[in-house]
Amino acid sequence: MEYKAEIQYELDLNDVRSYLDYSLNKKKYRRALKILRILGIIFGPLLVISAVIFLISRQVDIPTSIGLGIVGLIVTLFNFFGIEFWTRIIYQPVIKGYTRKPNTVIGKHHLSITSEGINDVNEIGQTRTRWNGISRSANNDQYLFLYGYYKTFYIIPRSAFPNETSFNQFIEVVKSYKTKKR
Repeated sequence: MEYKAEIQYELDLNDVRSYLDYSLNKKKYRRALKILRILGIIFGPLLVISAVIFLISRQVDIPTSIGLGIVGLIVTLFNFFGIEFWTRIIYQPVIKGYTRKPNTVIGKHHLSITSEGINDVNEIGQTRTRWNGISRSANNDQYLFLYGYYKTFYIIPRSAFPNETSFNQFIEVVKSYKTKKR
């Protein structure tokens, strides 16, 4: 028996922020930041110490030693202050992109799923995605996120469902359709 579901909901900028926060705080992202920190802790001071040693021993000319020291200092400072800053630098333009009208994310959505895929009708138009076009799904206490290929994604709020059971059933159906179409 085929499960069909239709839901209507409206997304705002806070929903997009939740999606980005969830996506940026994933394990892989945190692990990459941790590796960057470790490398910065090791190589930044190492470059500064090497520059000082080269200056004292005169093994390398003075401009090269100073340049090496400056690079080490920059790596060290970036390690302690810059990683979160640059993450926000990347994050802010994405948010600004979603504040422009028209866009396909913010606004009213009429989403339906069938065994064929997802159909999303919004103020801009219609988007159809087959299940083999969905790379993965994830959910937290407020949303179901569907990640598609080619930078497509769906943010489905829990509030679009009448109760917890229907939301969980929707998640299970999405997972089963996604698995069957692989």
